[in-house]
Amino acid sequence: MLLFVPACDSVLGGGDEAANPRPSKPNATVSDDKRERIEEAAKGQPGPQEITNAESEDSKNVQATEDRVPEAPSVHRATDENSSGDYTYLSDPEIDGDPNAAVFASPTGSYDHNVGVWFEPERQRWAVFNQDRAPVPTGSTFEVVVPPESERLVHETTEENVSADTTYLDDPLVNGKADAEVSVTQNWNPGGGEGVYNDHPVGVRYDDDRERWAVYNGDRAGMPEGAAFNVTVSEQARTTGGDVATTDIGEPPEYRDFYSEGNPQTPEQFVSTDSSAGAIPVVTPFNFGRDPGGPEDKTLSLDIPKIDVEGIPVFDTVSEEKLRDGTVHIPATGYPWQDGANVFIAGHRLGFEGTPSYYVFFRLDELQQGDEIRLTNAVGNEFLYRVTKRTVVGPNDVEVMNAVEGKSLITLQTCTLPDYEDRLIVQGELVEEQA
Repeated sequence: MLLFVPACDSVLGGGDEAANPRPSKPNATVSDDKRERIEEAAKGQPGPQEITNAESEDSKNVQATEDRVPEAPSVHRATDENSSGDYTYLSDPEIDGDPNAAVFASPTGSYDHNVGVWFEPERQRWAVFNQDRAPVPTGSTFEVVVPPESERLVHETTEENVSADTTYLDDPLVNGKADAEVSVTQNWNPGGGEGVYNDHPVGVRYDDDRERWAVYNGDRAGMPEGAAFNVTVSEQARTTGGDVATTDIGEPPEYRDFYSEGNPQTPEQFVSTDSSAGAIPVVTPFNFGRDPGGPEDKTLSLDIPKIDVEGIPVFDTVSEEKLRDGTVHIPATGYPWQDGANVFIAGHRLGFEGTPSYYVFFRLDELQQGDEIRLTNAVGNEFLYRVTKRTVVGPNDVEVMNAVEGKSLITLQTCTLPDYEDRLIVQGELVEEQA
C-alpha cells in the first residue's frame, strides 16, 4: 500500500488556482476587477471547475427562460418522475416534439456509462440514455446544449465513411477546418424511429491527410454502420463522456502575489496550505511482488501539445521536492511499457515560480476526448495516449488510480479551483508505442 503526500501548495509564491489560458505576466499585482472575479469564483459565481446547478432542488428538467439563448448549456437532473429505466426525459420547448433537433448531452460529474440521446416518438420527447441500457441513477446530472442550426450537423455511419474504429465526416461545416472546435454526442435515432447502439467512449480528431474530421471509438472497437452522431462546432457543446465543463471567467488572475501567505492584500478565506495538485490516497500497488522491467532510470518525459506542455520531467517518486521540479509518477500504479498499467501522474496547477512545476497543469481542464498525451522513457521509447475521460473526484477516490482490465491507461491529476478540495482527473488510453 502507498500513501502519497499532497501536491499543490498555495503558499509562498507556490500554489494553484485557475483554469484558463496561461497568463503572460503571472507575477503582476492583482487588479481590483480580477480580485473580484476570484472572490466570485470562491463563492461559486461561477468557479472554473464548478458543476453549476447540480445541487439545485429545482433543476429537475431543462427549463427555457425568456433570456435563454438556444445554445446556452442547461443542467438536467434525473429524478424518479422524469426517468424510465436506462433513459431520462428532457423537457424543453426548443426541442419538444421535434425529432430532427440536434441535442448534445454529457455528464456533469463522474459517470460510469457511455451516454447518447434519442427521440421517444410516443412522448414526443428527447431523452439522455445509457448505451449499456443500465438504469440511469436518480440524481445524475447532465449538461444539455441545443446549438444554433448554423453550427450543427447530423452524421450517420455508412460502409463508405467507416474505417475500423473511425468514421469520417464530410460536410462544409467542418471540412478542411483543422482548428475547428468539434464536439459530438451519439444520436440513437435521428428523425425518430429505430436506431443503432454504440456502447463505446467516442472522441474526435482531425485527419491531416484526408483534411477531414473523424469520430472514433476511444477503446478502438469497430465503428458500427448505421450509428449516428450530432456534431457541432459550437464551443458550448462538449464531447459526450467528458465529465467536466469549463466555465470561462476571462483572463486568469495573477495569483502568486495575491495568494502568498502573509500578503496583506490576501483575504483571510483565500489563505490556504492545501495542495494544488490534490492529495493522492492509498492505492494497491500494480507491481506488488514483481519486477516492473523497463529502463533502470524510470524518469519519463511528458508532452501534451494541446496545452503547450513540452518535455516536462516525470520523476518516479512521491517526493514533494521533485514535484516542484516537474511532475511525479506514482510508482505503485505501473509504467507505460507494462500492459494493463494505469500510469498515474500528479502535477501542480500553479506550482512554483522559476521551476518546471510553474503552471504545468494549469490548463488541464481544456483537454477533450481525442487529444494527445505523450510519454517518453529514458531510452527514447515513446508512448502515445488519447484522452478518453475528464472528471472531478474527491480526495479519497482511488478508483481512478486502479488498473482497468484490458486497457493500458494514463491518468493525470491536479487540484480543482478555487477551493483545492477535489481532484481534476484526465485519463487517456494507449494507442501507439514506438521503440
